[in-house]
Amino acid sequence: MSCLKFQILLFFLGFHICICPAQLTIHGTVRDMETGQPLSYTNIQIEGTYQGTITNDDGKYTLKIRNIPATLIFRFIGYESKRVTITENSSPEQNVLLKPTVIRLPTIVVTGEDPAVGIMSKVIEKKKQWRSQLKSYKAEAYTRVGLENDTSIVSIAESTSDIHWHHEKGIREVVRSRRETSNITSDMNFAFAGIIPNLYDDDIDTDDYLFVGPTHPKALRYYHFKLVGERKMDDKTIVDIEISPKGKLQPTFVGRLSVMLEDYAMVDIDVRTNETLLYPPPVEELRYYFQQQFSSFGREFWLPVDCRIGATVKIGMTGLHFPSIKFNQVSRLTDYEINVQLPDSLYQKKTIFQVDSVSVKQDTLLAGETQLIPLTERESDAYANIDSNMTLRKAFRPTGFLARCINVRIDAQEREEQGQEPSASRKWLSGIRPSLRFNRVDAFHLGLKYERDIRKNITLELHGAYKTGLKRWAYGGVLKSRFGKRRKFFFSLRYATDTQNNIRSRNYPQLFSSVHSVLGYDDYFNYYWNESLQSEFGFSFSRLPIRISLGFNEEQHSSVDKATDWSLFNKDRIQRSNPAIDEGKLRSVNAVIVLGDEFIPWGPTGQNRLEISVEHSSPDFMKSDFSFTRHELIWCGHITTFLPRRLLPNCLDFQLVAGKAEGLMPIQRYYGMDARLGVLTPFGAFKTLSQRPVGDSYIGIFWEHHFRTVPFEILGLQWLAKKGLGILIHGASGKTWVSEENASTLSNGIFSLNDWYHEIGLSINGVLNFFRLDVTKRLNQPGWFVGFSVARLF
Repeated sequence: MSCLKFQILLFFLGFHICICPAQLTIHGTVRDMETGQPLSYTNIQIEGTYQGTITNDDGKYTLKIRNIPATLIFRFIGYESKRVTITENSSPEQNVLLKPTVIRLPTIVVTGEDPAVGIMSKVIEKKKQWRSQLKSYKAEAYTRVGLENDTSIVSIAESTSDIHWHHEKGIREVVRSRRETSNITSDMNFAFAGIIPNLYDDDIDTDDYLFVGPTHPKALRYYHFKLVGERKMDDKTIVDIEISPKGKLQPTFVGRLSVMLEDYAMVDIDVRTNETLLYPPPVEELRYYFQQQFSSFGREFWLPVDCRIGATVKIGMTGLHFPSIKFNQVSRLTDYEINVQLPDSLYQKKTIFQVDSVSVKQDTLLAGETQLIPLTERESDAYANIDSNMTLRKAFRPTGFLARCINVRIDAQEREEQGQEPSASRKWLSGIRPSLRFNRVDAFHLGLKYERDIRKNITLELHGAYKTGLKRWAYGGVLKSRFGKRRKFFFSLRYATDTQNNIRSRNYPQLFSSVHSVLGYDDYFNYYWNESLQSEFGFSFSRLPIRISLGFNEEQHSSVDKATDWSLFNKDRIQRSNPAIDEGKLRSVNAVIVLGDEFIPWGPTGQNRLEISVEHSSPDFMKSDFSFTRHELIWCGHITTFLPRRLLPNCLDFQLVAGKAEGLMPIQRYYGMDARLGVLTPFGAFKTLSQRPVGDSYIGIFWEHHFRTVPFEILGLQWLAKKGLGILIHGASGKTWVSEENASTLSNGIFSLNDWYHEIGLSINGVLNFFRLDVTKRLNQPGWFVGFSVARLF
């Protein structure tokens, strides 16, 4: 009985082997019949299927044929297509010669509208018809990404994946296998097909630039189309059309596309980005090049067969230059399944890229049936010769007099990654930082700060300093912790005995004002001595940019006198006296709600942020020597205005600040708006004021509109635009009030705006890459001021 079962099993196994279609992997080279030159990126399709591949730069290909017999079609525009039938007896090596066809110029004499305009109108209309029926697809992808510096290939990364596209939900990619050179890890493998553009789309997203596609419904408004040639592919006519932008400001492409007249379909495109692709410093230059082929596979939908992307990035500034970064990517798509049901699980996460943790294979590309594009000889040599020591940091080491500090950091990271642990003394010393400043009260503040993570979620900071003017020590520490699920809860406890600015500034740390004083200019701040114990508890939401905190303050305030008039250059400068404060013990509770981004002073980047705070001090409730309630609002906004398709569109930024106090508030808790600090005129400060306006109530609005490089582009001064120079207009208005109840607390050296103050000006952005020149006019009184500030980078 068991023998009979074994014979039956062998029979069915043999039967199964017999009925399985034969499979064969073939390879070869495609060349020009007349010149013998290899034909790069020849399109090879298995007739009657969505399967196929392309040749590499050397004209070589490999292709797994799942069902034999099969007919292969080798297509290259400008050549006669060739059909090759593959049977079980066919040789695995199939070298193919394609015969070129004659390239003919159009015979039509153009007297009015170029014929290409009419052709593209029909291409756009045809696309509307078949695109409306394309709801989804799935495809297999192979992607290879290479990085090069000025001399050689630096790294190669490859992947095979499944691409899922939905007309409403977008694209998702599931990586099934990957491989990379030994000098990069799998986490650094960015060979993804999900990021390649489909140049048949209306809008093409490239590095946050939204380019107008040449088949966009309004493409005729954005592009010039010119018929430049005619070729044959099989029995069909291919016309070559040159495309160029009609305007200077919208992100568009420059180059050539090819249209099959019989179907009014784009079958090939070779373009580069136009000159609107401008990046802020330190990026000196970036250009993208795209090549892509399309096929209908004998059906109604025109789908990408491949995509080749090339880019060269140059990064540098005065004293710091990096080698050119050359990027190239090739992706090949095959085995399409059209209008299929896609798993909902793919779209539960926002990320485009997902790794199949069950089936993904590392260091092999044998997963699945995806067709691979052979490595070129240069790429094969790179895989053989690049070792793990040739890291990307080494390959792109900068040069120039500013490069030393970067290279020192690179060497330290290299040692750390190689397991070379720093000594215990070096670890301990790494947390120490100097604390230096100068003002007319402290004279020289000479100290040290120490910071260390004492546990995973707990940080300790200590500081101590000696003040040569006051002849006393300042010291303190901070204990900070984040805890709970996703560390969304935080707590801090802070003790300090030190001088403190009379009215705090959002723009100027004390180091900046110290330089100002050392050079012999008027000290920006007033000061008092504060011994304080402060605690804060709060939490931040996981999915929303909201942070809420509650705090308690116990502070002992006392006045201090001016100690020095010393300066480095202006020996005759007499600094003003330091005004007295309202002395006493201040106990208060405060609450803060923050929505949006972390605050970044000086406006180098746009922000959307709202901060509301309340502080309350009461003799009855907390035995404080002061009784007041203080409310404050800070609202930063960023609004796109013109040219939204660009990476850096024109934008309006504003900062609204306002506050109001109730009760008898001490002078050291007054509100203040910033003025210029010498020649420094940052966003958020009055540029034509040299004194800070303060009060127990205030309101201020600071705004600027950034036209970016657009004015220079309109004027044809592209060389200025490439240097990152841009134009801004800016303005500010504000007023402070001091109530009659608090007027008696005002002392010498306090400046308040009793009337509205207005100013407006113009800035040249990007001077020496990172600065801007501000020219500002005072409106309510005569007066001009010219100053500098940090460039608006983003």
